[in-house]
Amino acid sequence: MDPNAITLSPIFQAYLASLTQSEEPEAPLEGERFEVSQTVSFFGFIYEKLRNAVEFNEEHLVRRLTITRILRRRFSINPQGKGESENLIRELLWGRYLAHRSITLQKVKEVQHIIDSYVYFLHLLGRKKIQGYSSSQLGNLILEFLSCEIEESLNQKLSYTKTLQLHFFYQSLRNKISIKNVSEDNKDLFFYVAAEEAFIRNDKAFITYHIFTLHFGPLSHLSKTQIETVTENFAEHIVVMKKALKNPYRNNLTKFAKKQAAPFRILFSIIDEAENSNDIVTNKELLQKNVEETCMKKSQETSIKIRNAAVRSVIYIFLTKMVFVLLLEIPASKYIYHQLHLIPLAINTIFPPILMGLIVTLVNPASKGNAVRIYSRIIDILSRDPEAPSHKTVISHKGTLQQSSRFFIFTIIYIVVFGIIFSGLYAGLELLGFNIINKTVFIFFVSVIAFFGYRIRQTAKEYVLESESNILMSFVTFLFLPILYIGKWLSSQISKINLYIVFFDYLIEAPFKLLIEVAEEWIKFVKARKDELI
Repeated sequence: MDPNAITLSPIFQAYLASLTQSEEPEAPLEGERFEVSQTVSFFGFIYEKLRNAVEFNEEHLVRRLTITRILRRRFSINPQGKGESENLIRELLWGRYLAHRSITLQKVKEVQHIIDSYVYFLHLLGRKKIQGYSSSQLGNLILEFLSCEIEESLNQKLSYTKTLQLHFFYQSLRNKISIKNVSEDNKDLFFYVAAEEAFIRNDKAFITYHIFTLHFGPLSHLSKTQIETVTENFAEHIVVMKKALKNPYRNNLTKFAKKQAAPFRILFSIIDEAENSNDIVTNKELLQKNVEETCMKKSQETSIKIRNAAVRSVIYIFLTKMVFVLLLEIPASKYIYHQLHLIPLAINTIFPPILMGLIVTLVNPASKGNAVRIYSRIIDILSRDPEAPSHKTVISHKGTLQQSSRFFIFTIIYIVVFGIIFSGLYAGLELLGFNIINKTVFIFFVSVIAFFGYRIRQTAKEYVLESESNILMSFVTFLFLPILYIGKWLSSQISKINLYIVFFDYLIEAPFKLLIEVAEEWIKFVKARKDELI
């Protein structure tokens, strides 16, 4: 037997077989294209860039969120959704979320069918009372389902590939965990949520939509009679969905899944980019070489991604929070203290971007041993049957500190550190001449920037398989925990009252899009008149 040969497990062979179906060459687009003016599209693209700058989201979720935003505005005018697929596709083309000439009129009809299915479903639900949901909350939930299905229909190949990857990730790991006093069905449901959150990094809307499709399938694939059946069972499904999202093991399950994700991401990346992936995954030497090359490539891509995320974070914080707070800081200082100190004002303006720059600069690249660890783990993933008995990780909804006495001691230490850090920070700002308003603004921005920086640092771990805990980094993280927790709370609370989103969505978007629509119709009219002269 060849010592370099890798015997693939049945589940991985099944994954490759399913993946082959998605790798078949796509048929060329047939039929008339749905097009928009490229001149008008430029202005729509600029608007979308500005709009997205005031809301910080994962890049792969931006188009789906845009679909939700567009449909919410369009449905407020046309609740029945008749003909709204054309308006939706047109606005997505304006914003360049879809490539020029990539959409046919047949695809527009397919999107309209999806819209019609969900409008009918919502109409049926309107006759029922869903406990815990008002009519507006139910409408928002169904709108999110609709936007998710449209998003996946616009890129069916990518959606299919992601589904296969998630399924393999889930099946490979679900038998490696154990939750006491929880049934296998519930454990599998809880872990599915964690797997999608950790591995695909999907938000709540996508996760709830996929739980829905696991039970009923995509709504647009169902007949009206079947949709009526879904309606009858939807209240029970809501209970299951809530149980899945609010289960007490979710955080620990997600942490477990995140720690396992890096080798899978490297493996899938190798398969996606290889001309003949089967040769690579069955040969140890070829696999090791590709793992090393892919790890180095992903490390470089991650560095660029981190820098871009840092820039986006600074812009987001400046636009949504800094301007708003500084506009209050200046008049409040003049009104209460009858004077304005320029040094605190300058520090509050300049320090946050500098802090973000320092956080990004201090992100360490993956160690050389990372590729070795990932290669070893990939061998295990390829060859081990997940159904075979193995050591299981016991998941608890409690923290890792099981002894109440130790937990109490560490809590006291944490509170003392919390007090020391903020007392020291307060005293330092006092020496610099900060008044209470300046101090509040400074602590606000340091906390929010630290939290965003921490989130960005986690991006660097996407392709890193941690070997063991770093005591020094654990200690530094412990010192910053108070600031990080405050930053997390401030970011979540203030994002709910993002005045820029209100400004764009309710005051600017509708008239601006109407203006673009009129401009495009005018361009088409002039072009048609010119064609008559030929």
